[in-house]
Amino acid sequence: MVAEEVLRVAKWSEALNDIFVSNYQADPSLSWQVFGSTTGALRVFPAHQWTDFLDLFKPEGRTDNMTDLYDCRVREWYINAAASPKDMVILLDNSGSMMGQRREIARHVINNLLDTLGNNDYVNVLQFTSVCKEVVPCFADILVQANLANVRELKMGVEMIGDANNIANFTVALTRAFNILENARNDKKTGADCNQAIMVVTDGASENYKEVFEEFNWRGQNDSTLWPVRVFSYLVGKEVADYRDVKWMACANKGYYVHLSTLAEVRDQILSYVPVMARPLVLQRNDHPIVWTPIYADVTDPKLSDWLWELKECEEQRERSVSFRANKIAFRNATQLKKRAERIIRRSYDQNSLRVSPYRLLTTVAMPAFDRRPRIVPCYKVCAKHKSFLPFQEPKVRNAFSKEEEEKQVSVANLLGVAAIDVPDTEFKRALLPHELGVNAYGFIVTNNGFILVHPDLRSMFQGILKPSYNSVDLTDIEQVDDDNGPRNYTKKLLDMRADIVNQEKSKMELPVKYQMDDMVCILSSCFILGYTLVT
Repeated sequence: MVAEEVLRVAKWSEALNDIFVSNYQADPSLSWQVFGSTTGALRVFPAHQWTDFLDLFKPEGRTDNMTDLYDCRVREWYINAAASPKDMVILLDNSGSMMGQRREIARHVINNLLDTLGNNDYVNVLQFTSVCKEVVPCFADILVQANLANVRELKMGVEMIGDANNIANFTVALTRAFNILENARNDKKTGADCNQAIMVVTDGASENYKEVFEEFNWRGQNDSTLWPVRVFSYLVGKEVADYRDVKWMACANKGYYVHLSTLAEVRDQILSYVPVMARPLVLQRNDHPIVWTPIYADVTDPKLSDWLWELKECEEQRERSVSFRANKIAFRNATQLKKRAERIIRRSYDQNSLRVSPYRLLTTVAMPAFDRRPRIVPCYKVCAKHKSFLPFQEPKVRNAFSKEEEEKQVSVANLLGVAAIDVPDTEFKRALLPHELGVNAYGFIVTNNGFILVHPDLRSMFQGILKPSYNSVDLTDIEQVDDDNGPRNYTKKLLDMRADIVNQEKSKMELPVKYQMDDMVCILSSCFILGYTLVT
């Protein structure tokens, strides 16, 4: 079934080749042009043989081909363009029945959900039994930006969850999730101020908890477009009996229901929520929002960098262990301790030992592609399988549509995929005209989140490995003000400048700044006039 759908997309998307060629002829400076469909099919222009990128980092002694799990649907450009920014609360059932394979599937579900989020999204993960609490304690009662650093913390928190026990109190968990999302709606600074969703990962529910949804989501509104939160439910386990109530939670709240029985099907099923979140964009049919991604490394995956860092640390630990076993007395010698410390410091100075980066840093301009065919069908046919779950069939939320049943109609809003063009960071550096800026002057570009897109001091690699948060380096971390403040104790003028840039204001400011020369051999200080304006 999936293979047939992919082949169908490959067939009808052939028409894009003429458009790609026309674009390239109009502007030969264009880099890669791509189209990624909701099925995962990827069309690239110009065509080239796919490079086994992972073999560049193959450990010594390993001769087999490492599996390339590249999926365009979890890349920055696809995620940001496919749907509007969103607030997401993930609820993990950690009751006594969530053990063994169910627990592993649930963890895999959460990790894949987190992989579908970008810098414009906000998220938190809560685990619940008889009580509900965050998997990362310092993220209590808030949503955090879904950048690489925060996503990594949430994944580690999920791994550290204790053993399954007790029973699941859905009322407490759902109430907590709705309250967090409501606080984000009321306080525009703590969320995306757009779509909101609750993801419930469980192996079953004893009831549908309709009263919770009536109080916090429906609120007496018959028009479902006024309900602020969508609910998606993921039922895990091969043999589950209580599926109807879990299914009802999603279908009654404009969401999507998925039953996951094996680890292999998690990735494709998880991505089913993206077209649902994109429906408001598709329904308006006219405007195609253009999205610029943050800087990122082509082809590679953040999980690969995490794995490479782990390999590096394991190798260093092995070297210390071998040295200790070879000569315990010499290992503890003060001279040897000093030499090892100096070697570590010296190695830290050599940030790019490869000299030639295997990565290509780029940003991507992308826009969604909608199915604009005028397919409007009776809603009772669209929802025939789930008719008993629809909220407007319930006594207190009836008449969601005022017309007669034969006239009740809904539009089929399908997202086809995302079209995008890659723009290497070298193009931005060339456009900044460094030869015209003057001696010691430099240009830089900042995203709407305050993260660096292009900057001469942006060093994304350390000894051949991408840094853990290479694409979410804040302006305040890279512009080193020459004052006596300690680390992370930013001067007010720098914070004001960052706020002006994020708010897209045009101004300039004078700051004493430290800057490096000759690959960090020399550190100089000078008073710079930093001017900034909106780039359109």
